[in-house]
Amino acid sequence: MHDSVCSHGFCVGIACEQAFTTGIPNAWQNSGRSFPLVGPAQILTLEDAYEWEPLPSDLHLKMVTLADAIKNVHLLGATAVDPCDGDGHYKVHFPGSRPWTLDYNDDPVPENYVRELVAITGLPIFVIRTALVYGYVPRKNVLRLRKALV
Repeated sequence: MHDSVCSHGFCVGIACEQAFTTGIPNAWQNSGRSFPLVGPAQILTLEDAYEWEPLPSDLHLKMVTLADAIKNVHLLGATAVDPCDGDGHYKVHFPGSRPWTLDYNDDPVPENYVRELVAITGLPIFVIRTALVYGYVPRKNVLRLRKALV
């Protein structure tokens, strides 16, 4: 059932107490395909277990402009955007995370900068890009495994 909806990897992992205490998952391995042992660092390697509402069809063509990033980053949980300092950088603050830095000279925002928000927010890249470019966060519709049961 899992592989019928999460065929490129895994959307389910098994919490590993060693990974949560030391950061390194246990080295146990099964001879067949089995759910991976995960801790906080490995959770982001799992596929998203949810289907999301339809995304804009041209999302892949859109660039994230500096103005849109500053205007819409609060939709991703940012609590503050420090004004551009003397060296041309904006600092975007998220609870419990390091600041995300934007450079005034990088407009549009480079894709690798946008991808940093995956680790900071825990959201999939397409959700992040939709929020920054279009100004709304797509909704989760259904758990893909639940859909496979039907």
